[in-house]
Amino acid sequence: MPGEVLIVDFDGMGPTWTKVVQHGLKMYPDATHGILADADFTPLASTLSKWDLDRSCSKHTFTVLEADGTGTRVMDWIYRNIQGARVERRTHQILLVPKTSEDQPTYQRQIGFTVKEFFGGYQDRAGNKSGRYLQWLYKDLEEMPGDARTIYYLAKEHMELIGPDPVRDLRTKPPGPGAYHLRKSLEYYQMRSAMDVLGATGSSSVDEERYWAMLKAAEICERWLYNSTCCLEYWGQAWALDPPRADAPFYIGQHYRLRRDGLNAVKVLRKTAKMTMPRRNNFQWPYLYECLRHIELVRAGSHMTQVLICVLICVLICVLMRSCMYPYMRLYMSRTSTCQAAR
Repeated sequence: MPGEVLIVDFDGMGPTWTKVVQHGLKMYPDATHGILADADFTPLASTLSKWDLDRSCSKHTFTVLEADGTGTRVMDWIYRNIQGARVERRTHQILLVPKTSEDQPTYQRQIGFTVKEFFGGYQDRAGNKSGRYLQWLYKDLEEMPGDARTIYYLAKEHMELIGPDPVRDLRTKPPGPGAYHLRKSLEYYQMRSAMDVLGATGSSSVDEERYWAMLKAAEICERWLYNSTCCLEYWGQAWALDPPRADAPFYIGQHYRLRRDGLNAVKVLRKTAKMTMPRRNNFQWPYLYECLRHIELVRAGSHMTQVLICVLICVLICVLMRSCMYPYMRLYMSRTSTCQAAR
């Protein structure tokens, strides 16, 4: 494959990658498509076929298998090699490509191409990754005030810097460094949660970024601020925003279960047991749908005082997920007096 190393002045990812995209068009004008790729991406060659590439589409999306092996996400980084293609934002960048025609039937389409992501990219090895990202994000926010994507990632990068014990940092006087980053993270997640970006455009799709801002705000409230009212509020908002998705009700049920409120936990978790995993672009969690929600339902059932209901829940889960649940059912029925007595 022909190629070259291009040396450019670096001003964050977006401006730099735009120079690379423009250079690629200049050097290879007959190429129909280009692809952006991180250095820690390894393509699964068997999944790529040039016959999947559609010249009428501006972009194609492909699947990334995440480094920890727990999930996948979808990237839209295959683009038509045409004038006007560019990359915006210094970090957490987005690819923008003009329409291929005025009556373009489909702007982007997913293909079967898949890449495996690995740990240990340059930003991780260089150190202070989140600190550097925060500098770029604040620079982007100056140029794009109120930008929803930048606000979301400001929250994410502040959360990366909370340190090993933010609760202690919150309680000490003066507060430790983790307290500042924790409060800034919550502030930006709350700000993004309140931004109805897609609703303003009339779009019927789900604003996944907003959904995850709500989940992360809830996580901060529960895990470090010990504020049940706050976390239940944000999980509830997320569930209302995307009802088919199981993440938010799963966390609500788990929250009740950890407080030994078996009745409320079971009410919510029974609903998750009936859900099928919807098609979404970001942070899909297959194990939640395959097994974990059912395990959590059995755990919640063990905190119920009603013996009959506990037994029925165990039987129901055994039928639904026998291969996944049988060892866990035996474990929980042996460890809980209610189910043990019923057995």
